[in-house]
Amino acid sequence: MNIVFAISEVEELVKTGGLADVGKALPLALDTLGESITIVMPYYQVLAEQLNLPTVTEQQTLFTEGQVYHFDIRYMQWHGIPIYFVDSPEYFMRDGLYANAFEAYEDNGERFSFFSGAVLQTLKAIDKKPDIIHCHDWTTGLIPVYLNTTDAKSPLSRAATVFTIHNLQH
Repeated sequence: MNIVFAISEVEELVKTGGLADVGKALPLALDTLGESITIVMPYYQVLAEQLNLPTVTEQQTLFTEGQVYHFDIRYMQWHGIPIYFVDSPEYFMRDGLYANAFEAYEDNGERFSFFSGAVLQTLKAIDKKPDIIHCHDWTTGLIPVYLNTTDAKSPLSRAATVFTIHNLQH
């Protein structure tokens, strides 16, 4: 089975809590069972500072909610699993993943609405046709919506979605 993990944290790369633990353990376990796993996540400032990842595709364009967004796609192999990173400095080159030292970023809704759309655009750009897109937490919550609306005629719309909430409080 071809499974894509849309997730905002993976332990060993970036972590603020338990989501990253699952972001590491579950893909590795499924890979061990022989499933084809791909991860798509944001390219945060902390990653850019630690890793100098090559750009796979430059200037992807995403049209959503009357806005036009541009981003690059970066890539690495991690424990034999491909990870594609959505590189949008406007949204992800910040001191923290979701907040600065004092408070949550005011545009988190916009940032991760963009990320949800960018995940689907990334899959199109790399010609990935998953059987399942596993969406993790609120940061990927619009992926199933986009698959049933703006991407309803896309080959991606055939993918099943699984939506996991890791901490209902957040």
